[in-house]
Amino acid sequence: MPQTLIDPKVHVREVTFQVFSGCSRDSLKALRDFLESDDAESFESDEISAEYVFDDEGDATDLTIICHLSELALDFDWCSETDVQEVHCLLEVLSEWLEKLVPA
Repeated sequence: MPQTLIDPKVHVREVTFQVFSGCSRDSLKALRDFLESDDAESFESDEISAEYVFDDEGDATDLTIICHLSELALDFDWCSETDVQEVHCLLEVLSEWLEKLVPA
């Protein structure tokens, strides 16, 4: 039986809601700002923490985001084109949420 392919943005939206549901707007905004930054290496709030892992040459290889409220983590491999695309989708989803009053 063939698998149904899911639009990456739809998949990321579902996972993002599951992981970050209940987080404050301030924490979500800070996470979005961290993801948009070109030079930030880590981020920590009461609700969310995130950190890039670097190789010996100083290139980012992984990104881990942990939500302390849901106790769930998201791991992204910077060598994977799919993971990089999902991080861009995560950024879009966070931006959409922050434009609204309530995450949905």
